[in-house]
Amino acid sequence: MYRINSKTIFPIAAIFFVVFFALAVVTKGHGFTDYDFALITIASFTFGIFITFSILNNQDKLNKVNELLKTHDSTFLLLYKLSGEFDERITDKCRELIDQQLIDEIDYRLVDFNKSSKSYYQLYDYLTGLEPKTEKQDVVYDKMLDILDDTAKARQEVEVLTRQKISIYEWFSIITLLGLVCFLVLRINTGTILSSLLISVLATTMVVLTLLLQMLNNLRWQESTQIWEPLHNLFLNLDLLPYYPDGVIELDRYVPKGPGKIRVAKYPKPYPDMTGKTIEVFDITDFAKS
Repeated sequence: MYRINSKTIFPIAAIFFVVFFALAVVTKGHGFTDYDFALITIASFTFGIFITFSILNNQDKLNKVNELLKTHDSTFLLLYKLSGEFDERITDKCRELIDQQLIDEIDYRLVDFNKSSKSYYQLYDYLTGLEPKTEKQDVVYDKMLDILDDTAKARQEVEVLTRQKISIYEWFSIITLLGLVCFLVLRINTGTILSSLLISVLATTMVVLTLLLQMLNNLRWQESTQIWEPLHNLFLNLDLLPYYPDGVIELDRYVPKGPGKIRVAKYPKPYPDMTGKTIEVFDITDFAKS
């Protein structure tokens, strides 16, 4: 399925510009009237207020989610390092459980963050069940419990924020206003090249703002630097191969930086069915060429 992201929005905008320009060229309106001026002013002002408020609100939500995720995931590295105070078996098990938790987070979309809770609480139960044997292990164990409490709170906040979506009524209002403004500007089109260009730029800009809102609503805006790059580095710091869904690589949502190897998951069943998932190891440079 074709998904809109920060890298595909510009080609999409170019397509819309061509479409609007073609419409402006072939359809000639009746020119500018006071009635049209009033309608366009009201519709565009309402659209502008609505889209601005929605973008700012969703940008704020996304910033909070990204900040919480960075705090949540970075604590896994600290837990792994602290587990080194115990024996090697415990450290390896801790890393294994952290790896599974991160994989579950990645397998499911960010809007379904709650679906990764099972593996988190397996890690939580394992670490809280440790039995310190030395005074230093007691101190480390208490620190690990504090960290786990913080991550549990961060998870709850992320789950609440990711459930906040633009309602169908809001989308209906935005799309209706967008269509109305586009219709009205075509209605006043004089048929000249300059008029067609201005109309195309205006309509395309409004479409881009709507697409931006859609990406923010789906928590996909700037995911390359905000999500995938930090996760890539986290896996490396945990002495693990970075893990990616095949769609992230194939749709060019993030290009891993090499040299090195990565794990790529393939999902034969429609989302969110993970049965039959396979994981293959690729060299980053070889995979980029394929």
